[in-house]
Amino acid sequence: MAGLAQLTKSSAIAMLAPVGVLLLTQIYHGRQQGWLRSFWNQTKVFVIWFAILIAAYFIFWPGMWVAPAKMLYQVYGNAFSYAFQGARLTVTEELDVSTFKLDSALAGIGTITKVLLYRITPLTWLGILFGFIFRFATSLNMSRTIKLINTALLITALAFIGLISIAQGRNSPHYILTSYLTLNIMAGLGWFYFGKWVIQRLSVKQLAWQFIPYVLVIILQISSALAYFPYYYTYRNPILYSLGWYDEYPQFPYCEGLEKAAEYLSQLPNAKEATAFAYYSRGCFSYFFVGNTTAFRPYYIDGHHTEDLLNYLTSADYLVVYYANQFQLPKYHPFLNILSSQQPIYEVWLNGYKYVQVYQVDTFPPEIFEALKDL
Repeated sequence: MAGLAQLTKSSAIAMLAPVGVLLLTQIYHGRQQGWLRSFWNQTKVFVIWFAILIAAYFIFWPGMWVAPAKMLYQVYGNAFSYAFQGARLTVTEELDVSTFKLDSALAGIGTITKVLLYRITPLTWLGILFGFIFRFATSLNMSRTIKLINTALLITALAFIGLISIAQGRNSPHYILTSYLTLNIMAGLGWFYFGKWVIQRLSVKQLAWQFIPYVLVIILQISSALAYFPYYYTYRNPILYSLGWYDEYPQFPYCEGLEKAAEYLSQLPNAKEATAFAYYSRGCFSYFFVGNTTAFRPYYIDGHHTEDLLNYLTSADYLVVYYANQFQLPKYHPFLNILSSQQPIYEVWLNGYKYVQVYQVDTFPPEIFEALKDL
């Protein structure tokens, strides 16, 4: 499984952290037979595990049969290039670790932790807390195996948070999906032992009544997600939102809402002959729009590509602005300020946030195009 995980994403190297902790734990528990013998026994286990990982890596990736050095350089060279320089080797051209700064890595940990806290439910928070509390409750007889699983889950979550925090430019929520999974499993175990404690305290004997606390927690957890249908990943923690976190714009939008703009434009007259000039056009918009789509490239507003911007804009019927994302990036503010004098023909709002603005290009006065020339 570890080999397949590595083939899926190089960041799976973070799995070495929980494996290492488990081996150290096993060394400690086997100390009665002597520290050296215990260490040697677990070292053999690790070597066998690592050999299977490498074998799976070679067997299931044909590229390793042909040019293993090149494959490893591309995968891990790019991984380290991202970590230290924030871009692939094709962009940086070489690996220069001197550009890495520890203060930026520490700031990244704060950013990723904030992302994580905002996207998990208060029930998950409580479940994790219960897991820590009931770990030390002797009356519940939490087994050593469960304690080891909890430890491995926690270390896995922290390892991925730490790894992605160090990787510059990789601070989006999807890079720590493993952390969400492990923390929610921890929370589930915490709620299980909380329910067990409640059943003991209330001396509940009937089996049907014993299931009630678990069913209630599951219903509440599912309900919190259903409120964000159809995307679900737009979930925001209500406690942190009430404290002012991301109250002006969504945290890391993932193109949600663009399909609604595409569906609206597809219903307009002559939609099949129309052209939309759209931000995040490929897939998220183009798959839902019956007409033609051209992509709004980020560099069009850098001051050196205004000719490209105006050419694509004037040849389009509609301009689709992904406000949820572009509003958060200062480089787009001059562009958005120019458009602010015009009335969109359609807007998409989700969860109280403005996501998408659609403009009809032929309604723009000459002043708009003149202003865009000076971006």
